[in-house]
Amino acid sequence: MNDTVTRSTYIRKLPYSVLRLVSDFLDPQDRWKDVIISIRKSNGELRYTQHHVSQNV
Repeated sequence: MNDTVTRSTYIRKLPYSVLRLVSDFLDPQDRWKDVIISIRKSNGELRYTQHHVSQNV
């Protein structure tokens, strides 16, 4: 099994221990919102908007 994590590694493929660290990082003060609005499509457009984020509050 290859345990190497790269930029192209899907989150669902991460080990539980790493998922826990990511969760701990994103949870305080809703940091996940900052991350999700910085995700871009391959053409450079934003994948999610503030509207997407505000619907999940």
